[in-house]
Amino acid sequence: MRRIPHSNSTIKIGDYTYSSETASLKNSSTTISLTTAENDLIKTLVNAKGEILSRDELAKKFATNERTIDVLITRLRKKIGDDSKKSVYIHTIRGKGYKIITS
Repeated sequence: MRRIPHSNSTIKIGDYTYSSETASLKNSSTTISLTTAENDLIKTLVNAKGEILSRDELAKKFATNERTIDVLITRLRKKIGDDSKKSVYIHTIRGKGYKIITS
């Protein structure tokens, strides 16, 4: 019987490694747990492969409102030390939405 390889579930976001399997972000000294909503959002952004996802699109996907998406983005930024004014990892594209930068 042949084994089916599973996809790599870890993605590098700056100094952090994101694991969709454990719903966590890790750097060399810290492991940060993510809520279910935060994990779902970051997974969606990562799977978009650098494309811009609108607030409306994200709100519909998660059956919530756009303000909730903004709050989740703010929480994720705080957890990875990303300043909203000069964000490095989670970019706000004015009038369009959000995208995440992975390496």
